[in-house]
Parts: sequence; C-alpha cells; structure tokens
Amino acid sequence: NTNISLSGKWSPIEKFSATLDGGNKTISNLRIDIAQSDSVAEYHGFIGKNYGTIKNLKFTGINIIANTHHTDKAINVGGVVGYNYGTVREVIAQGSLNCNRYMASMGGIIGTNAGTVYRCTAQDYYIYGNGAVGFCEGATIGSTSRTPTGLYNG
Repeated sequence: NTNISLSGKWSPIEKFSATLDGGNKTISNLRIDIAQSDSVAEYHGFIGKNYGTIKNLKFTGINIIANTHHTDKAINVGGVVGYNYGTVREVIAQGSLNCNRYMASMGGIIGTNAGTVYRCTAQDYYIYGNGAVGFCEGATIGSTSRTPTGLYNG
C-alpha cells in the first residue's frame, strides 16, 4: 500500500481481466513512446485492453508520445487504458498525450470506451492529436454507463 514512481519507458499491460483497487494511491511518471507500427490495431496506456475493474487510483505525470508515421491503422491511446471493455471507476489522471495520427482515439483516461466509466477525472492535461479526442474518453462504442468529469487547464 504505497505510491509508485515509475522510471524509464513503460510497456503497457496487454490485457487485464482482474480487479486493480489502488486504495487511493498514486502511480507517477508513466512514460510511453509509441513507435511506427504496421499493427492492425494498437492499444496504449498503463493497460492496453481492460476487461476487468480499475478503481480508486490516481495517475500523475503521464507522458505518452506517438510517432507521427504509421500505416493507417487504428490506434487507441489513454493515459490509463487504451481500450476499455470493463469498468473504470474513481480514477484521476493528469499528464500529456501527443498522438497526431490519423485514425487515433485518445483520452486522458481511456482511448476508446466500450465499458463502464464512473466518477473519473482528467485534470491538468495537455492533449494534442488528430482523431477522436476527449479529456476522459476519446471515443465511446455502443451504449455505456458513464459519469466522467473533465477538468482542463490549458
């Protein structure tokens, strides 16, 4: 039960299907550099694809940068989750996303949401990109239950 400060570049957890209860602790200095890729779809964030529950967690100092060269493949970038099928609740995130790519979906917390988002806040964020952009969620797929909050200072 302690705060975590990451160092160096982070490789996203590809698929997550459990419960991560952060106990209101903080993960800081998440850094992801997304290189050029020929993948059909990409998922970037602390977690690439979430099928589980992430709750009661704060992220500060997020820094995600995507190489602008790619081959017209979809990219889902979120400070916490690239693509959410599960539940994200009571998560706070702060940082910057720079993803100027065609077919990008990016958000301060979730890149693309097809699940449930409840009481999440993206605050003090710098988001630069091309595509579906949102402070909490970049894009929402289908009908979802959500109550996100975006606080922007910029």
